[in-house]
Amino acid sequence: MKKISKILNRNISETAINAIFPYIKVFDLILLTYLVLFIGALITDNSHSIDTLIIAFLIVFIGVVIVLRCISLKQEIKETD
Repeated sequence: MKKISKILNRNISETAINAIFPYIKVFDLILLTYLVLFIGALITDNSHSIDTLIIAFLIVFIGVVIVLRCISLKQEIKETD
């Protein structure tokens, strides 16, 4: 429990920066995939598919951020052992 409290007491912005920067390549890949799908939806000129892509992108983005944050927390806990 002390290990978790040490992690939570750290500066939030520092922890967020440390958690995000190792995964910028993954984030860029997600954005690139979304951009390709978005351009494809514009070419087909189907507004319903654009709305669906935006919602799907938000769901995937939030899921990836949560997973990457959990991975970084697990690594921090292992480092403190």
